[in-house]
Amino acid sequence: MTTYGYISVANTARSEAKQRTDIETTYGDVEIYCDSIIESSKGRPHLYELLVKLEKGDTLVTSALSRISENAEEATRIYLDLLGLGVNVVFLKEPYFNTSGLMAAGYGDPEMDKTRFARRFITHQINDYFEAYEKDRMARKERLEEAVRKGAQLGTPGKLDEELKNTTMSLILSEAIEFGGKKTDDELIGEIGIARDSFYRLKNQLRTKRSSE
Repeated sequence: MTTYGYISVANTARSEAKQRTDIETTYGDVEIYCDSIIESSKGRPHLYELLVKLEKGDTLVTSALSRISENAEEATRIYLDLLGLGVNVVFLKEPYFNTSGLMAAGYGDPEMDKTRFARRFITHQINDYFEAYEKDRMARKERLEEAVRKGAQLGTPGKLDEELKNTTMSLILSEAIEFGGKKTDDELIGEIGIARDSFYRLKNQLRTKRSSE
């Protein structure tokens, strides 16, 4: 039983570094397969190289469901194939999709009727979703409190503390819709507590940097 990591780069080299750090922080020094921006747009060859290698009892760790495919049909097929093979799939940002949730809900148990399984499964999904949400919220709060302790002036224009600047740019890259995430600018501004003009100044810097790469 072996643990593998998978990275799909959607935007910048920083995206690869962050995904790699997240996997290694949680699972240590594991073998990681990575598709570059060009490879990700041309069918993710390294993902399929890894899929052929996976065996029953192995674990596949990736950042999110969208890393294995950008369309529902392909993602569903890959997910169900891995589930049928007996591979444990872990999505670091979306634990409610982890195959362990299916197993805990009674997947594969011949004694489990469909209605009871469905109720248990959705309960696990919802619990895992809010557990991940709360963990993420507390981590943000701690980062912002640390930034304040270092002198950051939250919610006001002007010079930003370096810690707050780095935190904001990291969140924009990982979660803003424009950079492949799922959150609007207003959602991020509210969560970070940063002045709107400061937020857009940093976002424009990231946009300029991306266009020049």
